[in-house]
Amino acid sequence: MSTKTINLNLIKPDLTDVADIGVINTNMDTIDAAIHIVTQAVPTKVSQLNNDAEYITSAQIPTVPVQSVNDKTGAVVLTASDVGAEPAITTGAVTQFLSGLKNWRTLSTDVLATVLTGLSTATNAVLSTADTVLSALGKLQAQITANLTTLTNHTSNTSNPHSVTAAQAGAINSAPYAATVSGTAVTVTISGYTVGKIYPISVSTAITAASTLSVNSGTAYSLVNVTGTAITAVASGAVLYIYQATSTGNFQCVGKGGGGTATTPQLLSGYTATVDSGQITGTMPNKVGSGTVITPGSVAQAIPQGYYSGAMGDGEVNGDANLASANILPGKSIFNVAGAVTAGTYIVYSDSNTYYTYSTTAVALGSKITMNVAGTVRISVSFMRSGTSGTAWGQVYKNGVAAGTLRTSTAQTYVLYSDDFSCSVGDYFQFWGWDNTSSGYTAAEINLFEAGINIAVTGTDIAT
Repeated sequence: MSTKTINLNLIKPDLTDVADIGVINTNMDTIDAAIHIVTQAVPTKVSQLNNDAEYITSAQIPTVPVQSVNDKTGAVVLTASDVGAEPAITTGAVTQFLSGLKNWRTLSTDVLATVLTGLSTATNAVLSTADTVLSALGKLQAQITANLTTLTNHTSNTSNPHSVTAAQAGAINSAPYAATVSGTAVTVTISGYTVGKIYPISVSTAITAASTLSVNSGTAYSLVNVTGTAITAVASGAVLYIYQATSTGNFQCVGKGGGGTATTPQLLSGYTATVDSGQITGTMPNKVGSGTVITPGSVAQAIPQGYYSGAMGDGEVNGDANLASANILPGKSIFNVAGAVTAGTYIVYSDSNTYYTYSTTAVALGSKITMNVAGTVRISVSFMRSGTSGTAWGQVYKNGVAAGTLRTSTAQTYVLYSDDFSCSVGDYFQFWGWDNTSSGYTAAEINLFEAGINIAVTGTDIAT
């Protein structure tokens, strides 16, 4: 059974059909008509391409729908691969190129990732413009390997292959130049002396003061240490390495360490230091943890020599809680604590005897108390009446005249009364008492006499 072609509907006889001239002619006519349409739409000359009238118009394009593309049939949606389109370039990738696999590649990435297959380091030669990248890298590696071998052999060679002299290497002369010391002037002769180089010199005698140095009878310049301070002490025979500064002309002792005026008692025992006079060993006692104690007395005491860290376990001065102004007489000062004792603070006289009287008039009871110093005193008296009725009377007299508060008592037990008095040297005090009836008696104990302002606690301050 015959079929038809997709595009021109040509008749396709079946393999078992008998050849039919009519079918063949029909197919020929269909093909001829289709070719005629195409030849009418396409320009026959190149010049006709510039003539708008000769361009193919939409009406001249065959309207036969596409029924199959790249094995796709029906309503075909074409993709870039269907029509062999090139892939899109990544935005901003200006160094991309289209590879044979029809994909874009970044040149720098591919170059860096290229394996150096076939690299040869056999040729140690200068690079030329004819070299490929691979051959050039091989030559460079060969040069590096050869130079490294030469450098290793050179640095391990200790036989001075280039015959470098000590002077060329800047070495210091091993033998010091003898210098003469005359007072504060030091002179030395150095063959080939050059400013800016280091030279050793040995002094003939000790340097004991700031001095100058003259080389080869040249200008004398100050001899200083690394800090620019004049050197004032160098032991006899000592070797100094000198360097003349171009800015000042002074001769600086290179490596001259230490310096200062400290002495052995000023340095802690067991330690050493270098000063202007040389190395010293300290003799100052170490008092750390010694527990040194100083007890204040009436005369000044020297603090034992040594180093104290400031801790209580090292050294301390004893204190006393009784060192208070209330315990010191006015007008006196102990360790800058001014006295402020008041009357009635200290007992300096006590009479515990009992004195009786049946007198109805005032009579003296007890001894006179005479003052040998001036100030303020407090006199305390305990008294009572013996009977169950009546009144006992009592009063302190000063220089034979009633001066204290007149006291009364009806109790059969002692009652304490006190009065403060100002006094001068020679004043005396005495207690006087009496009873208002003769049926009883007054009993008194002058049991307190307390010192006040300016009254010292000594037996010579009073007389009885």
